[in-house]
Amino acid sequence: MKWKFVTSNYRILYWLTFICLYSSCNSDDGGGVGGISTGDLILEAITGEWAATSATFTTVNVNPVRSRDLITDGGLCDLSISQNRRFSLVVRNPGVAGPQLTTGLFEPNGNFIDVRLDTDPNVLVRWNFTLSGDNLSIDGPLDYDFEDDGTFEQTSMALQLIPN
Repeated sequence: MKWKFVTSNYRILYWLTFICLYSSCNSDDGGGVGGISTGDLILEAITGEWAATSATFTTVNVNPVRSRDLITDGGLCDLSISQNRRFSLVVRNPGVAGPQLTTGLFEPNGNFIDVRLDTDPNVLVRWNFTLSGDNLSIDGPLDYDFEDDGTFEQTSMALQLIPN
């Protein structure tokens, strides 16, 4: 009888230890704070108006590769993010009156923010966001029209932004 009691105590101790370790290691908060995911925290922090200090577009899957730093070339790039997660990215090539407008929805997803572009709402795209002080860096895929001729090329976008 004594042996059965000791065995059942070890069994209880084992399960309590397992449950404590599992619950401490299995976190659904995505690395955030107080149950708020990192993606939600970043999205809350970047809501507002941003102006690019650098906006580089580099073609992918074509030869020769083309690259352009829009700001260095005299263009403009602004990003507006509303509290309802909607965004608009306005790109103005130098010497062209009409902007290239990209709109969509940011969707926090754990440690990341996925992007649902209005031009292709059934596809989620992953952009990388880094916020350091007042500097916001975003990079990811985006179609861009180098010549403003209506032909958009697949590019890798890299934006450096500051509050506007």
